[in-house]
Amino acid sequence: MGLGSTFLFNQTIISSTNEEVKDSELIPSSDETNKEISRILQKIKAELQPNYNIAVIKTKYPSNTIVVEVKGSQKYLTSVEKDIENSVKKLIEGTILNEHLISVTKYVSSFKERERLNEIHSELLAITETLLKELQVFDEVIDIKSQYQKSITIETKIKGTDQYVQSKMKEIEKEVKELLNTQKFNSISKIQGYDVSVKNVDN
Repeated sequence: MGLGSTFLFNQTIISSTNEEVKDSELIPSSDETNKEISRILQKIKAELQPNYNIAVIKTKYPSNTIVVEVKGSQKYLTSVEKDIENSVKKLIEGTILNEHLISVTKYVSSFKERERLNEIHSELLAITETLLKELQVFDEVIDIKSQYQKSITIETKIKGTDQYVQSKMKEIEKEVKELLNTQKFNSISKIQGYDVSVKNVDN
């Protein structure tokens, strides 16, 4: 299963940035793994910079995530988000970052605004991770995408007749709605406000 939602996590290990600080100064150690990660991030930055307003590229652990922060408006971010994600996926194929998640987010310089974004992304992460765990019984689920306090979209790949596909989608949707009413989501604010939908990408 994949993850489509955007997140910010706790610990930055390596960063490739357009800001004044040098990339090498952001590497905590000189071991071979960190050197290789830094090399990959530099390659990603070099490929993306000519086409996009990239501010920061970094890895986050323990979530194993590559975070690409983009300068510009929310409208600009939305217009380039998918293209950047697809480009990064191709660039990390066959590397030690191949299994990392990819998060494309808006660059924020204000500490207060960053704290707010961290709260939002933490909530989205909690929703996605919990649902991924609980929906493992459905092999058809391939991705979960969420918009903060708006929607949860379960992407599936269901093969069969139209009647079977519709039936399976309704089954998964029902399961998700029931899960949202359990204690597993007690810590999520306004969880009942999320609109749940199932999208079959095979059609």
